[in-house]
Amino acid sequence: MLADRMRMAAAWLAANPRLYVEDVFSTYLYTGNGSTQAITNGIDLAGKGGAGVAQRKK
Repeated sequence: MLADRMRMAAAWLAANPRLYVEDVFSTYLYTGNGSTQAITNGIDLAGKGGAGVAQRKK
């Protein structure tokens, strides 16, 4: 399985040689108000996979 993913990544990089950190990583800081908030960051988390991380600042 790992070998398959490595082959797929190599094929993608061969077809798309310029990959920038902005293409795969995004950060936004916001001040919350204690309620639920939708955060739109432009990265397709549902279709391409990914993760969202929230951290409380003290």
